This record gives sequence, structure tokens and C-alpha cells, in this order.
Amino acid sequence: MNALYVALGGTLGSLARYGITRMALFLPQTWTGTANWLGTLAVNVLGSFLIGCLTVMLRDARPDLAYLSPLLVTGFCGGFTTFSTFALDGSKLWTNGASVLSLVYIILSLTLSFAALFIGFRAAGWMAK
Repeated sequence: MNALYVALGGTLGSLARYGITRMALFLPQTWTGTANWLGTLAVNVLGSFLIGCLTVMLRDARPDLAYLSPLLVTGFCGGFTTFSTFALDGSKLWTNGASVLSLVYIILSLTLSFAALFIGFRAAGWMAK
């Protein structure tokens, strides 16, 4: 049954990622260049925040809801966030001559995603009190 929950969550997370990255395509081309890196950055930072919140909520605050972890943490957040697209977007920026933007994107992605994760931990801990 857990595999079904992971599959359902993954499908919903992937669809949500697709929707957000499609919205990012409407940003001015001067912001995005040839890669849709802003959409990928947005989903990875938001997904890191969500996985931080959900981990604390399902583990500490509401252990009675831990059965939702395969659906929400592994499935939804796993399908929503994307390391492979992050790597591809950074590579596209680099090979298209935007090496400085590529490095900024990589640094921002890692820094903001980890910060969002820890903010999610704190926010969920605060909400659980």
C-alpha cells in the first residue's frame, strides 16, 4: 500500500512542479535565458521548506499521522523537487555562455534550499507547540 501512496504523491508532486515551471516560462526571457532555472529554483526551495515542515510535523508533532509520510514526504516532495533538472539547468546556462549566472544559480539553489529546509524545521516546530 505504501508503494501506491508514493506513486500517487509522486504524480501529484510532478504535476505541481510542471505547473510552477510552466508559469516561470512567462517571465521575461532576459531573466531566464535558455534554461527554465527560475522555475526549478522555486520548486526546489519550496520543496525543501515543505519537506522540513512535513518531517517535523509527521515525526514529532503528529506521529499519529506518520502513515502519510510515504504520500507526502517521499511521494509528493520527491516528485516535486528535482536535482537532475537543477543540474541540467546549471549546465545549460554554463554551455550557453552564462557561466557567472550558472554559478550564481548553483550557489543560490544549494544555499536557499538548505535554508528553506531548516526554516521548515523551525516553522513546524513552532506551529506544533
